[in-house]
Amino acid sequence: MQLDIIIVIIILIIIIIIIIIIIIIIIIIIIIIIIIIIIIIIININNNNNNNNNNNNNNNNNNNITNNKDVASRDKS
Repeated sequence: MQLDIIIVIIILIIIIIIIIIIIIIIIIIIIIIIIIIIIIIIININNNNNNNNNNNNNNNNNNNITNNKDVASRDKS
């Protein structure tokens, strides 16, 4: 009888340990996914900032070209 109880307790302890390990693995996976999502968000924010800067630079260049043409045409007349 006592041996049966000891075996059952050992099996239960093993099952509990396995469940704890699985929970820890799931938590680690969730943390990794969250970190990846944060990295993707940061990359997107940087890309948006770069795109905005590029657009602003292009607009400034276009404005400068237009202003230079206006000045050149005024100088001719």
